[in-house]
Amino acid sequence: MSERTGAYERGERGWLQDCDAVFNLELPTDAATYAHRAGRTGRFGRPGLMVSVVDLQVAFVIQKFEKLLGIEIPEAVIQGGEMKILSEMIEAEAEAEAEAGGEGDVAEEGDQSAQS
Repeated sequence: MSERTGAYERGERGWLQDCDAVFNLELPTDAATYAHRAGRTGRFGRPGLMVSVVDLQVAFVIQKFEKLLGIEIPEAVIQGGEMKILSEMIEAEAEAEAEAGGEGDVAEEGDQSAQS
Protein backbone atom coordinates (compact mmCIF):
# COMPACT_ATOMS: atom_id res chain seq x y z
CA MET A 1 0.00 0.00 0.00
CA SER A 2 1.45 3.39 -0.96
CA GLU A 3 1.71 6.16 1.60
CA ARG A 4 -0.81 8.23 -0.35
CA THR A 5 -3.31 5.36 -0.52
CA GLY A 6 -2.81 4.64 3.18
CA ALA A 7 -3.53 8.26 4.10
CA TYR A 8 -6.64 8.19 1.91
CA GLU A 9 -7.89 5.00 3.55
CA ARG A 10 -7.24 6.36 7.05
CA GLY A 11 -9.29 9.42 6.09
CA GLU A 12 -12.09 7.20 4.81
CA ARG A 13 -12.15 5.33 8.10
CA GLY A 14 -12.68 8.57 9.96
CA TRP A 15 -9.19 9.34 11.21
CA LEU A 16 -9.34 12.81 9.63
CA GLN A 17 -12.83 13.72 10.83
CA ASP A 18 -11.50 16.00 13.54
CA CYS A 19 -9.21 18.03 11.27
CA ASP A 20 -10.09 21.66 11.97
CA ALA A 21 -7.23 23.36 10.11
CA VAL A 22 -5.05 22.87 7.03
CA PHE A 23 -1.86 24.89 6.56
CA ASN A 24 -0.32 25.25 3.11
CA LEU A 25 3.34 26.13 3.38
CA GLU A 26 3.61 25.59 -0.37
CA LEU A 27 0.71 26.33 -2.66
CA PRO A 28 -0.60 23.49 -4.76
CA THR A 29 -0.05 23.82 -8.50
CA ASP A 30 -3.74 23.75 -9.43
CA ALA A 31 -7.11 24.87 -8.09
CA ALA A 32 -8.49 21.33 -7.82
CA THR A 33 -5.73 20.31 -5.41
CA TYR A 34 -6.28 23.50 -3.42
CA ALA A 35 -10.00 22.67 -3.12
CA HIS A 36 -9.18 19.07 -2.18
CA ARG A 37 -6.90 20.21 0.64
CA ALA A 38 -9.53 22.66 1.86
CA GLY A 39 -12.02 19.80 1.88
CA ARG A 40 -9.93 18.00 4.49
CA THR A 41 -11.09 20.52 7.11
CA GLY A 42 -14.50 21.50 8.44
CA ARG A 43 -16.15 18.16 7.74
CA PHE A 44 -19.56 17.04 8.94
CA GLY A 45 -20.85 20.57 9.50
CA ARG A 46 -17.93 21.58 11.69
CA PRO A 47 -16.10 24.86 11.11
CA GLY A 48 -12.69 24.64 9.52
CA LEU A 49 -9.80 26.87 8.58
CA MET A 50 -7.37 26.80 5.69
CA VAL A 51 -4.27 28.98 5.88
CA SER A 52 -1.88 29.40 2.96
CA VAL A 53 1.42 31.06 3.77
CA VAL A 54 2.50 32.85 0.61
CA ASP A 55 5.08 35.37 -0.50
CA LEU A 56 3.81 38.46 -2.29
CA GLN A 57 5.55 37.22 -5.45
CA VAL A 58 3.14 34.25 -5.70
CA ALA A 59 0.02 35.92 -4.31
CA PHE A 60 -1.35 36.03 -7.86
CA VAL A 61 -1.85 32.26 -7.61
CA ILE A 62 -4.38 32.78 -4.81
CA GLN A 63 -6.25 35.26 -7.04
CA LYS A 64 -6.23 32.65 -9.81
CA PHE A 65 -7.69 30.03 -7.45
CA GLU A 66 -10.41 32.49 -6.34
CA LYS A 67 -11.45 33.04 -9.93
CA LEU A 68 -11.33 29.37 -10.96
CA LEU A 69 -13.16 28.13 -7.84
CA GLY A 70 -15.60 31.06 -7.59
CA ILE A 71 -14.70 31.74 -3.97
CA GLU A 72 -13.20 34.53 -1.90
CA ILE A 73 -9.94 33.76 -0.13
CA PRO A 74 -9.41 36.60 2.33
CA GLU A 75 -5.97 38.04 2.93
CA ALA A 76 -4.81 37.84 6.53
CA VAL A 77 -1.90 39.10 8.58
CA ILE A 78 -0.31 37.88 11.79
CA GLN A 79 -0.26 40.67 14.34
CA GLY A 80 0.48 40.29 18.04
CA GLY A 81 0.44 36.51 17.69
CA GLU A 82 -3.08 36.52 16.25
CA MET A 83 -4.25 36.00 12.69
CA LYS A 84 -6.45 38.85 11.52
CA ILE A 85 -8.39 39.18 8.26
CA LEU A 86 -7.01 42.26 6.50
CA SER A 87 -10.36 43.53 5.15
CA GLU A 88 -11.88 43.30 8.64
CA MET A 89 -8.97 45.27 10.09
CA ILE A 90 -9.40 48.01 7.48
CA GLU A 91 -13.15 48.14 8.08
CA ALA A 92 -12.67 48.36 11.87
CA GLU A 93 -10.14 51.17 11.47
CA ALA A 94 -12.52 53.10 9.17
CA GLU A 95 -15.37 52.66 11.68
CA ALA A 96 -13.15 53.84 14.54
CA GLU A 97 -12.15 56.93 12.54
CA ALA A 98 -15.79 57.67 11.71
CA GLU A 99 -16.80 57.32 15.37
CA ALA A 100 -13.95 59.61 16.41
CA GLY A 101 -15.27 62.16 13.94
CA GLY A 102 -11.96 62.42 12.16
CA GLU A 103 -10.25 63.91 15.21
CA GLY A 104 -6.67 64.81 14.50
CA ASP A 105 -7.33 65.50 10.82
CA VAL A 106 -8.55 69.06 11.30
CA ALA A 107 -6.24 71.70 12.74
CA GLU A 108 -7.64 73.88 15.47
CA GLU A 109 -7.66 77.63 14.97
CA GLY A 110 -4.29 79.09 15.76
CA ASP A 111 -2.42 75.77 15.27
CA GLN A 112 0.65 76.97 13.36
CA SER A 113 1.83 73.45 12.51
CA ALA A 114 -1.18 72.79 10.24
CA GLN A 115 -0.86 76.06 8.33
CA SER A 116 1.33 76.51 5.30
